[in-house]
Amino acid sequence: MNTKKLRFALPAIVLAAMVAALPAKADLLLCPNAANQGGFGGDTFTALPGSQDATCGANSAVKMDIPTNTDYARLAWTGTGLTLGTLGLTNATVTLVAPAGDQPYYMMTFQDTGDVLGAPSGDQMLMLEFQSSTVSGNNMALDPSTTLFNIYDNTAGTYFLGGQSNAHPLDYWLTTYSALSTDTIDGFRIGEGLAAGCSLASCSESLTIDHVDVGSTVPEPATWSFMVLGLLGLAVAGRRKMVKL
Repeated sequence: MNTKKLRFALPAIVLAAMVAALPAKADLLLCPNAANQGGFGGDTFTALPGSQDATCGANSAVKMDIPTNTDYARLAWTGTGLTLGTLGLTNATVTLVAPAGDQPYYMMTFQDTGDVLGAPSGDQMLMLEFQSSTVSGNNMALDPSTTLFNIYDNTAGTYFLGGQSNAHPLDYWLTTYSALSTDTIDGFRIGEGLAAGCSLASCSESLTIDHVDVGSTVPEPATWSFMVLGLLGLAVAGRRKMVKL
């Protein structure tokens, strides 16, 4: 191959390789059958065959049932290694059967280690999704730039910073209170219920969670290494071009 053409093609080749290596998130699969189950009222949990049985084990999907939407049921995953600042685009594959207008929601529990929210030290804080629509088809998405969350003190039982309706995307909270970005998510949750009473003959509902793909905004170590090599390649190619000129 002509060495001159190769020299000019090298930066483009390296840049293309860098772009290919930059799906800047590493997905974390959360198995419903590995989650902690909790709630109150007449909540029940049923293990069902799921699409991730080969990875998570038999009957990896979980169906949560509540007899009325004023009851509550939730799955909680701990030890994910995520912080509020590294949580990326996330999607749960779900099946929702519920009265019109009632929706499940995401929650993240953490401790405000820097006390930037003014809560008593040691209180468990909760970022609680607060918006009218969360499920589209079988997808329950969480986008840090658009999904709305308020902040609740689980220990004290009170809302912070304007109350329940003071809801903003996660990115907003982390921009306003940057110290929160390093706080560990000690419980990543999906819940249903706690809605206002309804006038239908039956207010029962169910949510079947097949699996959850949690995105991390931190590139994997191999991606970082490839980025560094790519930048070095661009630098060398640019230097050779300058010397020839």
